[in-house]
Amino acid sequence: AVDQFKKQFAYLEEHYGNGSVVAPPERQHASLP
Repeated sequence: AVDQFKKQFAYLEEHYGNGSVVAPPERQHASLP
């Protein structure tokens, strides 16, 4: 789960470096421990 989160975070940083973009449905769908 952590690895997937890291991958997604890296993806967000790559495509949305500004960080002012709302989290995609994938992130909301992922259940954090």
